[in-house]
Amino acid sequence: MQIYINEISQKLKVPVRFRWYEWDTGNNRPGRELTDTNILVYPYKNGWNEFKIPANTLFCSSGGIVFGLEFIYPAEYEQHYKTIKSTDEKIKWLNDMQNRWSLGMQIIRDAAQRSFYIINNKPLNEYTGRAFEEYIRPAVKFTFTACKK
Repeated sequence: MQIYINEISQKLKVPVRFRWYEWDTGNNRPGRELTDTNILVYPYKNGWNEFKIPANTLFCSSGGIVFGLEFIYPAEYEQHYKTIKSTDEKIKWLNDMQNRWSLGMQIIRDAAQRSFYIINNKPLNEYTGRAFEEYIRPAVKFTFTACKK
């Protein structure tokens, strides 16, 4: 697995938990969570960060699998952000790269390939569209060396 980071914060080390789900075709979103193993990674540099996933970890039905990333922020980080009242101040705080790191994003045009994210084990959120018929998703690569029935 590889995750692309545009800019890493030297001050804030935020782990990412790797999760996987069944695809709910009826609701066009991730369905039942299949995650049964905690896989935490720490992006460590700008550019592509490569991580090994243990062998025989991912299992799925023939209907496919959906991968998700959960960003795990420190409690103090969330509490501090909640104390900021104005939208302008929140934007200014978020634009300060000492307060966060920047995940590389891809622009896609297929709504079926849009992406979802989780922050600190809270409900699933959809990445908002960038513009009409343009969606964003994280720049993440997965390489499978074997697939068994």
